[in-house]
Amino acid sequence: MRAALTVSAICLALYGTAYSPLTTEIRDLILQLENHDETTRIQAADRLRDLGTAANSATHALLDAADQQLGAAQLPYLSAAASVSPGHRTVVQLLAIAAALEDPLSANLYLDLLGEMGHRAASSVPFLIEILRSPHPLRAEQALARIGLPAAQAMLAVLRETDDPVATGRIVRTLHRLGSHPDAPQIVPLLTQLLRSGDQRLQYAGLRALGGHGQHASGSVPAIEAMVLAADDPKALPPVACSALANMGSPAVPALAVIATLAQEPVQILAILTIRDMGPIARGAVPTLERLQSSKLVAVQQAAREALPRIQ
Repeated sequence: MRAALTVSAICLALYGTAYSPLTTEIRDLILQLENHDETTRIQAADRLRDLGTAANSATHALLDAADQQLGAAQLPYLSAAASVSPGHRTVVQLLAIAAALEDPLSANLYLDLLGEMGHRAASSVPFLIEILRSPHPLRAEQALARIGLPAAQAMLAVLRETDDPVATGRIVRTLHRLGSHPDAPQIVPLLTQLLRSGDQRLQYAGLRALGGHGQHASGSVPAIEAMVLAADDPKALPPVACSALANMGSPAVPALAVIATLAQEPVQILAILTIRDMGPIARGAVPTLERLQSSKLVAVQQAAREALPRIQ
């Protein structure tokens, strides 16, 4: 009797799971995806999308339904497939291809879907970079910025190889946007490597990108300080370097104080003005500014006197 009860319990559990209301609904929705009526098919796709990963078993049916459509008509099915199976390689690739081929409005919707996948859309990054480099980049920049570290790694590889100023600018903007991504602490060391490259183009790109990472980028401060002190042209890298340091806040103040003391005169003044504009968060530079009021350089003296009251 005890064994029979056990078997009954197991059977009940198995059949209860196999034929639960949700499983039955998903099975019915998959059948509706093959319906001749377009409204019925779209409503089924929308419901599967709402069910999310619980409807994972519908992934291939949704991809098949998308394959029967052209252009923007694929969107309801691909959107649902992305929801029920986020990161499924076929889904990601189809979305990336669709984003590259569709009209701007539809393409942006596809790009947003890829961005929502985050790391799970890593296999779409090459497609997205090609869109970013195209004459009509649409929302590829925003999508890449939401994918995080995999996107940063791929974009940095492209950045090292391209001389195209338009592509460089778009990549740098995207790397700047990644400052708000949870992967930012892992991306900063990659950007810092650019500062040590010896290539002024890459150094400039690295500084621009690091400026969007705020205090996450504080680990790059020693490299920025060394680069500024070694700079031959005070008008090239130092201005963007000081701007990046200012965005990093108080962790960058000691470096700005060193630059204000040891750099060439124009860069000294630039560093002092940067400290001034940072306000009270730069109060750690007060001793430096007090000393610089006795500098042999009149312009440095004046800049220090002007800045001191602003940070105290």
